[in-house]
Amino acid sequence: MSKRAGEPANEAMAADLNRFAARYRAARSFGEATFDALSQDTAACYSALCRFTLAFSAFECLERALGEHAELLRDVTSEVRSRENIEVVRELDRELRIFEFVYERLDEKRGKKLRAGLEAFVSHEDYDPLVLARALRHIFVHGLLTPNVSKGRPGNLTRLCDHLSEFLLDSAGRAFSAFAGSACAPAEVANG
Repeated sequence: MSKRAGEPANEAMAADLNRFAARYRAARSFGEATFDALSQDTAACYSALCRFTLAFSAFECLERALGEHAELLRDVTSEVRSRENIEVVRELDRELRIFEFVYERLDEKRGKKLRAGLEAFVSHEDYDPLVLARALRHIFVHGLLTPNVSKGRPGNLTRLCDHLSEFLLDSAGRAFSAFAGSACAPAEVANG
């Protein structure tokens, strides 16, 4: 939870949860962005990247809001990270064009952890889709990622962004529900 100077912890958490709710609603209700001068495939990919960025932002807002309760988010993402999910992501980039592009553009110093996570994915070790999501978001918002990353096939990146958006939004929704359920549960009365 991000506590600002002079602000009580509950107020800071409430503000962070409100930001999460706004971003979550925006990402869930996002239809598509329209572009006049782009091909249909390129426009669809930019639209998917915009939704993905909103979904990632919602996820980050919840992560910050939960603060000491962030284990709920970690537990949910672990639960959602099934073998099937991993295989879907692998299938969307069989030739590793997107992964290689992302990997090569991560700063060696600041992106060290992200690079290690991408290496683990490529070598079929334990894989966390959040690593890929963080890396994609990073290079997109810093202007290094475009729809044609997979050599003229923006559909691959579109489908990957759509899949990761659903992963992020599903994880955030489940974690928020678990948090709200535990916060609203009646306190147990000690038996004397």
